[in-house]
Amino acid sequence: MDSGASLGDPVRQNQAKEANMSIADETADRLRAASDDVRSAMTARTVFGEAVSAGGVTVVPAARVRGGFGGGGGGGARDADEGSGVGLGYGLSARPVGAFVVDGEGAVRWKPALDPVRMFVMGCMVAIAYFVFARGT
Repeated sequence: MDSGASLGDPVRQNQAKEANMSIADETADRLRAASDDVRSAMTARTVFGEAVSAGGVTVVPAARVRGGFGGGGGGGARDADEGSGVGLGYGLSARPVGAFVVDGEGAVRWKPALDPVRMFVMGCMVAIAYFVFARGT
């Protein structure tokens, strides 16, 4: 006769449910914290940098900011008493796109940022398109 509790034992089932609820609560708390971090990082201050003034001209840098987050959970295995898991992460990507320039008279101009790598890649794509489509005729 087995003196240990079986998986069908209501006490062990209740313990497993409590462990799974604990993991779910921990996952929800971590997802809320990550969401708050992402929200606080993706503000207008992140997109528009601090204004810099010199010689009667003010420059306000601007960037494209993207981000996201995700998470997971876990629990016990169907036929075992062990198991758990929680995972989450988030990331942000920022790239300068230009700056607003305000001169001494209050006139505002947009000066786009030129990304040399992006320009090179676009030039290569145009050249490839030319050789594929234009030379084929």
